[in-house]
Amino acid sequence: MACTSCTSNKREIKLNNNQWQNFKTIRLDQVLLNTKNIDEIHQQFIKYPQLYQNFYANMIRAGKKEDVLVNRLPEAVKSNLESFVNDSTIKSFLEEIQKEFPDFENYKIEIAKGIKQM
Repeated sequence: MACTSCTSNKREIKLNNNQWQNFKTIRLDQVLLNTKNIDEIHQQFIKYPQLYQNFYANMIRAGKKEDVLVNRLPEAVKSNLESFVNDSTIKSFLEEIQKEFPDFENYKIEIAKGIKQM
């Protein structure tokens, strides 16, 4: 899970009044599980550049952060992402996440309430 906000201090999340109700969750696990084409995955992940860079460079350790912030992925980067997505352990893990959390709405509300209290 990652939390981001639009403030100058990356460690501070500021939500005023009822802004917590607009808290948005992004299920990139579902993108990885349900999207069969690496280019489509890239188009979804590029909407969240900081998260995408962290995912690629730090979480799956497939390359450098700069590798993914392009309109069209180089073949080597595509190959790295395909290896991750097609890995049987990763697929199994993503399927288990989907079974455990098919609907994230209740968790979203609880997370948003927690953020409001910060």
